Amino acid sequence: MHFFTQVKENYHQAIAVSNVKDFWTNQVCRRIASVFVILLNPTPITPNIVTVVSFAVNMAANYQLLNNQLGIAAVLFFFAHVLDCADGQLARLRDVVSNFGTFFDPVLDGLKDLITFLVLIAYFSETNLFYFSLIGMFNVSASIVFDWVRHTIQNRPKDEKESDKNLFIKLGIVFWSVPTRNFILVFSLIMQYPAAIVYYTCFPGTYFTLRKAWSLVEMLKEK
Repeated sequence: MHFFTQVKENYHQAIAVSNVKDFWTNQVCRRIASVFVILLNPTPITPNIVTVVSFAVNMAANYQLLNNQLGIAAVLFFFAHVLDCADGQLARLRDVVSNFGTFFDPVLDGLKDLITFLVLIAYFSETNLFYFSLIGMFNVSASIVFDWVRHTIQNRPKDEKESDKNLFIKLGIVFWSVPTRNFILVFSLIMQYPAAIVYYTCFPGTYFTLRKAWSLVEMLKEK
């Protein structure tokens, strides 16, 4: 099969099973990820290795951010997210989706988020944005915990889950997700204005975190 035909098929398969609804991931990052997936498929590189490489690239991006190399950091944060899309697509292409991989990927995603915002706190430590970055860090951390609790205790029929997922999208939770934070981080760094990600996580982030908390309370009441 022609290489670009394989890429196109892999992309459409990824979109078909994706539970991520944002434009940045589905229309940009997954398209590029599909190229990497087809290139990696004949190699011995496993999806979990791709996950680890994504984490390493994210750490390199944080290092560049600390050194005020904002353009390089933006490219690396973007590439890390592309690889984060590629690991699951590669696993599905090879039909090697595992419970370990399903657990390992979101754990590293959360860890990447936390480390990035610790770096942002350090970056803004001597500015007026220091306290705003602390609030942003709290919102990101709380959201990660809420998501973990939610997925741990959620044990409802599929149709109820779909309805609840649609409610989350309607409430704007799609605008408070790892992909959306990656999008805003990348473009704030490209524009040489990293304060944008701090304002986003501090102000809209507070609202979305409270919405997540309220939704979790409602779910616990139903239990």
